[in-house]
Amino acid sequence: MLLLSGIGYGAFLSAAPAPASQAAPIPPVEQHKSLGAVHLTLMADRPSMGLTDTLKLTLTIAAPPEVRIMLPDVAKTLGPFEVVQHRTTGPLSLTPQTQQWQREYSLAVTTSGSLTVPSLTVQVQEGDTTQPLATDPLSITVTALVPADADLSAVKDIAPPVPLLRRGIPPGCG
Repeated sequence: MLLLSGIGYGAFLSAAPAPASQAAPIPPVEQHKSLGAVHLTLMADRPSMGLTDTLKLTLTIAAPPEVRIMLPDVAKTLGPFEVVQHRTTGPLSLTPQTQQWQREYSLAVTTSGSLTVPSLTVQVQEGDTTQPLATDPLSITVTALVPADADLSAVKDIAPPVPLLRRGIPPGCG
């Protein structure tokens, strides 16, 4: 009887839904732009973030070796986002016909809501001609740590009251 009970319990556990931590990963947000043989990709590692998280934003440009690429200047901010860190690589030769540049940004915020990463512009120079190639603005939802309708002014207990004992005085005598 005990054996059957254990088997039934095991079957019940295997049929239980996966915990929230094993939920499907959130897909990244991508944009693709082209100017002739030059291809630009902007990728955010997710469409939303918490107020205490950092967002990874990656700008990738692939172009023929005869094309000169000028990446956007890195400022301390990118719209409402603070640039915590950035890293640039390239040009790297992918094939004899293609080189790649990449810039990764780590972004942080101090406010919640629907925030916009502004357009990033890469200058593409081929011969004597320079043309801009720009991304579209990118909307990121930033969630607060507490719900928007939370009453932050109300005092709340963090634990139930605990009776205090005075040293040397029996309870109820003081």
